[in-house]
Amino acid sequence: MKRSILDTAADAFALIDTQRQFVDVNQALCRMIGIPRSMLLGQTPEAVWGDVLARRIFPMDFSQGGQEELELPVAGSEMLHAFLIKRGSLGNEQGEASHRFAFLIDIQHRREVERSLAEARDLAEAGSQAKSRFLTNMSHELRTPMHAILSFAEMGRQRAAGDESSHLGRYFERIENAGRRLLSLLNDLLDLSRLEADRMTYEKQRHDLVATIQGAIAEISALLQTKHLRIFAEDHEPLIAVFDRARITQVLVNLLSNAVRFSPENGSIRIELVTKHIDANGRHMMGFSVHNLGPAIAAEDMERIFESFVQGSHNAGGGTGLGLAISRRIMHDHGGSIQASNHPDGGAEFTVLLPAEEP
Repeated sequence: MKRSILDTAADAFALIDTQRQFVDVNQALCRMIGIPRSMLLGQTPEAVWGDVLARRIFPMDFSQGGQEELELPVAGSEMLHAFLIKRGSLGNEQGEASHRFAFLIDIQHRREVERSLAEARDLAEAGSQAKSRFLTNMSHELRTPMHAILSFAEMGRQRAAGDESSHLGRYFERIENAGRRLLSLLNDLLDLSRLEADRMTYEKQRHDLVATIQGAIAEISALLQTKHLRIFAEDHEPLIAVFDRARITQVLVNLLSNAVRFSPENGSIRIELVTKHIDANGRHMMGFSVHNLGPAIAAEDMERIFESFVQGSHNAGGGTGLGLAISRRIMHDHGGSIQASNHPDGGAEFTVLLPAEEP
């Protein structure tokens, strides 16, 4: 029974006595070294593998156990194979080590898979770095001429404003609007490359979250007017937390811009404060939620919309698919979070949480 089990095992097995002679081997070992069992019994490991390798497989000290990886020759192959050697001892009735055994497990395929994965990882990392460098350089190079285009478009719009019969004013306004959208995309690409390269810098200080929200609302006021939207934000005493005001304002503007984009005309957007919240780690959090009355978010999009260049199935057009990805990374770097959900009263809701300042 034991002989049958050993001979059907995939791993090579060898047993030696105190004279360092083979007293038992299985068929896997015979195939590995290309020598039949009848010729192996009575031989020593040194005769098969040489002194150095034999004493790595079967150390002279019988009490030495454990395991290690070795490269050994294999019959029918010109290359060495990696093996995991697992050793142990058997004792006699007096408790003395009388035999030494070893299992030789061929891990060459695993080594090759690990090597392939490492090469693929290195290629992916190199590709990611090349992409980040390209995005950074492209964003920098394009921002300069874009600022020039915006400046001349604004000058043209102002000069054409006095001539009501001319269409030039509308043309310059369209050029300026398109330029600002492109500039926004370039800024998003630059932020994305910085975040992926871990080069985004933050100036975290104590700020009032309520005042930051009011500032973001003022920043998108012109955007609200284009769709005749109203925005409701409750009055509240200052909520103090430590964050980079410019970056949290960026998150707010992203969420509010999305809310404007998905809201029906003459609708409303609501901002609600989260003053007390305990997260899964027991931390005190504070933040806000932005609720719009546009279409609900599909269940399969709840997490996908936070990936770079991904937009939801109800995309209203005009987005780059970067704003939410950048916002989530900014919140992660602040030790906070941003989550999407569907509001019970209809529409989508995004909740942003920051660590609250400890008393």
